[in-house]
Amino acid sequence: MRYEKMIYKDNDSRSKYVVDRYAEKIKGKVLDIGCYDRGLEKALPEGVEYLGIDFVGEPDIKVNLDEKPELPFEDGEFDAVVCTEVLEHLDKLYKVWDEIVRVANKTIVISLPNCWRTLRRPIEKGEGNVLYYGLPADEAPDRHRWFFNCADIEGFFVERAKRQGLKVLDVYAVGNRRGALKESVRKLLSGSHDRYVNRYANSVWVIMEKE
Repeated sequence: MRYEKMIYKDNDSRSKYVVDRYAEKIKGKVLDIGCYDRGLEKALPEGVEYLGIDFVGEPDIKVNLDEKPELPFEDGEFDAVVCTEVLEHLDKLYKVWDEIVRVANKTIVISLPNCWRTLRRPIEKGEGNVLYYGLPADEAPDRHRWFFNCADIEGFFVERAKRQGLKVLDVYAVGNRRGALKESVRKLLSGSHDRYVNRYANSVWVIMEKE
């Protein structure tokens, strides 16, 4: 899997990254799943019809996808569907993914975090905060329901694309790249490029189209 430098740092800069990189794909009528504060809408050019859903923040439609995974839209209603860093929070990931495919008319842009990276150091050290996976005294509203790495993400979407008539346009990982020497040492210690990506990448991006 290709590994690129991550050039965004927060929700707003990630939204700008998506729009800048996929301007030719994200147009017409766009659905933003997990929109929160509508960062994607702020980054879109004039003329794009935007609709955001979430169960928190400032969505156009408030939907809890774990309680009701069926999206309240017609088949193929949206020219592009964007869903970044959302599916890992859902017990009903498979059902929501099928719904994304159903309501998309053309383009799907997905990103998922590399969960291995989050826990690598706490596990190696035997201490630390296992973000999103710990056992806090009070119920946490924002938790990951899945534990996967970059290879798992690629395998899932490539296989689902075959089954659902989708064309995978691109799959790549992003992360905080280091100096050439440090990265060479990390790759050597990891044993292979794929293991290196699974250990250090932050997220994986997948771009698909309906054929």
